[in-house]
Amino acid sequence: MFKLALLASALLGAASAWAAVDPTLPPAGQAAVSAAQASEETLQLQAILRDRRGAVRAMINGQSLSVGDRIGGHQLVAINKADVVLEHAGQQRTVRLARPVITKSRP
Repeated sequence: MFKLALLASALLGAASAWAAVDPTLPPAGQAAVSAAQASEETLQLQAILRDRRGAVRAMINGQSLSVGDRIGGHQLVAINKADVVLEHAGQQRTVRLARPVITKSRP
């Protein structure tokens, strides 16, 4: 009986220590990023689309954008072959495709 009580006590102690550590927290010593920095880092260029007439659009975070459009606090300034240029608060930022792939939709 004593062994059972000792085992239960050890298990409860381990469970409470485990619950005190939040596994979703960033590692110790890593600074938290502001919301503006987090939104900047999450901009992902998914595709660059060109139609027959030569109109170009960029797919960023699932949104189809043309030059002059805004996403978050960023304005799309230029669309190139494998990247786009965004401007935010007077600073320009280039976002590239994960790997440049140029394929023709029709021969």
